[in-house]
Amino acid sequence: MSESVYTVARGNLAENIIRADIAVCDSEGNLIKSVGDPQKVCYMRSCAKPIQALAVIESGAQSRFHFDNKELAIFCASHNAEPQQLQAVESVLRKLGLKEDNLLCGKAVPYAGRQKEIYKAGDFAPRALVNNCSGKHAGLLASCIANKWRITDYFLPSHPVQKLVLDIIADFCAIPKKQIICGVDGCGVPVFAMPLANMAKGYAELLQPTRVKASRREAAAQICIALRKNPLFIAGTGEFDSLVNFHTNGKIIAKRGADGVFLAACADGPAVALKMESGSNYYAPFVMFEALRQLGCLTKIQQNNLIAWSEKNNLNCRGEVVGTAKAEFVLRKAASDV
Repeated sequence: MSESVYTVARGNLAENIIRADIAVCDSEGNLIKSVGDPQKVCYMRSCAKPIQALAVIESGAQSRFHFDNKELAIFCASHNAEPQQLQAVESVLRKLGLKEDNLLCGKAVPYAGRQKEIYKAGDFAPRALVNNCSGKHAGLLASCIANKWRITDYFLPSHPVQKLVLDIIADFCAIPKKQIICGVDGCGVPVFAMPLANMAKGYAELLQPTRVKASRREAAAQICIALRKNPLFIAGTGEFDSLVNFHTNGKIIAKRGADGVFLAACADGPAVALKMESGSNYYAPFVMFEALRQLGCLTKIQQNNLIAWSEKNNLNCRGEVVGTAKAEFVLRKAASDV
């Protein structure tokens, strides 16, 4: 059952209590700490993207098209449609000989950051390129082109590229494919549900692979290098997951997902999977910051650089302090492994 993890107080009264579930695995994939139910089954949403991106390498697309680190990073992104991010997607499409119309992620406008305000003020029309999942879809198309698979229905679960992605997800997350619940994500492709503990296992394996075969270990290393060199690409300017990657020099790779899912892993430590009970994306970074702090993953300097996601004052419209807003939970030793 979900537990209270974040409290917004007005005066001495807790006005809003936010609940969540958290699973923490060590570098070998053992469940070691938790809050609430670490076996809670939920969708990975966009947190799956860094693992999904391995299909670009395993399919042979990387060997054929020689994507640079920015292009590899954009395959993992839930981007804010910033210019350099869109340029990376366009670069991939040029290498594939495809156009924006081949992206079957649906048309959208930027959903966060400064670009959202620019589009709103300029009354720009939605575009597939601007969809925050356009990088992931470009990667799927690359895998299709490399193997001469159809590109008209690559979003279907029965398509070879989606079967490859499912196999990789199951392998890294240490869960049989038949136990993964598949739904349809916001961008139209399959989305995967499993226990939080297995999600944490997947991120632990991504950064410190020990169980998967050698070729997948090498692919994971390539993706992690790309993200370390391009932290902005995984989300965007001012976004918590991009800033965590940046301020830790890639020691921690964090990734947000829709509906309050957040995953992170430390290159020489644990991995964390978080699901906000309410589906709030707003509170998830604050809770993840506190989890990483408790686990000793952040130095004092790094904590200071990410201070915006620590305890804060609750202010009224006149700028007066009327209370506090802070994460309040303790990661406890987990009762059992998956």
